[in-house]
Amino acid sequence: MAKQKEKSSRLQDLDSGDGEDLSWDEVSHSVLKNSVRVLYCMGLWPLRSSRAYHCFTAFSLASSAVVIAMDIVAACYSLGDIDQMTGALSTILPMSGGLANGLLMILHRPDLCRVVRAVDRLVVHQQRYLRQDSHLAAVVARVRRQTLLVTIGVSCYLITIASYWIVIAFGKPTGLRVLPFVQLPWVQSSGLAHYWSTFAVQFYTAPFCSYATLSVEFFFLAVMLQLSAQFEILGSRFASLGRNPPPKAVVTTKSDMGTADSDAVYEELCLCVKTHQELLRFVRFLDDVMSPFAMLQFVAGTLAVCVVLFQAANNQDLNTNLKAAGWLPAPSLELYIYCGGAHEVVYEAEALVQAAYDCLWYNTAPRVSRAIRLVITRAQVPPVLTAGHLYPITRPTFVSLVNAAYSYYALLCQMQNK
Repeated sequence: MAKQKEKSSRLQDLDSGDGEDLSWDEVSHSVLKNSVRVLYCMGLWPLRSSRAYHCFTAFSLASSAVVIAMDIVAACYSLGDIDQMTGALSTILPMSGGLANGLLMILHRPDLCRVVRAVDRLVVHQQRYLRQDSHLAAVVARVRRQTLLVTIGVSCYLITIASYWIVIAFGKPTGLRVLPFVQLPWVQSSGLAHYWSTFAVQFYTAPFCSYATLSVEFFFLAVMLQLSAQFEILGSRFASLGRNPPPKAVVTTKSDMGTADSDAVYEELCLCVKTHQELLRFVRFLDDVMSPFAMLQFVAGTLAVCVVLFQAANNQDLNTNLKAAGWLPAPSLELYIYCGGAHEVVYEAEALVQAAYDCLWYNTAPRVSRAIRLVITRAQVPPVLTAGHLYPITRPTFVSLVNAAYSYYALLCQMQNK
């Protein structure tokens, strides 16, 4: 109950009106516009009130749920065959993750709209410092470039792998009635109409679910990279305290000039502290919003790595081995996107300690140096993004998840050898 009240207060602090749906105009001016547009194309983020768009979303999610149900039934037919079971799970797990991500997007859309507007406000708040420092402008440009390259690169990889799976299915004789992703036992004895309709539904839903997961991760990656850039800009502001000349003031004596310098530094320090507080508050809010998405991916991704690795290493069919080997990096990438993005946020937040220490605190007034010591003490406790409010999302966590997946794989190998 206390956590729920705390979360509600954070939402109120971020402005209660920010939960309204985004418009095309807002998105076009947002630093997250590319990620939001990808989600829009997937049917997961409506930008206008359209019955046709809502029907498209409902069709995609409902057809995915039907295919997952059929795949689960098919897996129950092969409970005694570990190869068939893991083969079915290698598709069921990513599809279930994609469907769950889609449902979470619908459920949390007001909070996600708040996230977009809050990120834009943070960026605008520190925009003027980019015009004063070309290095900071390069940092922001680098973040945008990284987000775009990851989106394009991973999308091309997924399209290539999905195309290979589908081409393999088309390459088989029609009489065998091979489906592109999960083989259903009852299809062999059904009519051609049923076979081709099942083929078409699998052809659409499996890539849709996989890319739904990735599009959600692209969004959160963009948010985390933008947040890390804002921490880096703040660090540059802390480090420059006392180095930049203060604004021109009317002074008559040397003592007045020193007072003016001290007041200018203290004023800028107060602005830095205020920005730091806003960033920390946003990190806590982002943790509340992103936590269920990350926890879902940690569970589904770890199990997917396990079963896909088993298929790639132990299946006797060459085509299945190649398909599994090609798909194996996908769930690992999905795990690393969260861990890598969150690690950047924590790293830049921790760097504020050194940045504050690097300013000319020893040449400032006592009140300024005391305030900087407080900033250093506070920055030594970095923000944390978690999965399910249980596991910190960091690069070491990614290594632990991969190790856990390999342990499950070894257990499956032992079960097969018995």
